Amino acid sequence: MLSGDEYLDTVPLSFSLVIPSQLIGVAGQIAGLRILDVDRFLGLGPTGLSAAAVSNGGEASTVVDNLYSQSLLSYEAI
Repeated sequence: MLSGDEYLDTVPLSFSLVIPSQLIGVAGQIAGLRILDVDRFLGLGPTGLSAAAVSNGGEASTVVDNLYSQSLLSYEAI
């Protein structure tokens, strides 16, 4: 079980690598993981893994999806 909040924001990975309109999930609770043990993490997995984490049950574009769609990656790979 995963619970928390969702935000839409601009994510700068570097000065030249910026992702506008990136959905960001801020986990408040994840079954089997103590949030206090985790500072932060960036999910780079495939889009299909986001389906269970989105409030409306849809899929969220991942960091890799958005980088590729903006031609900031030459091919979509994980």
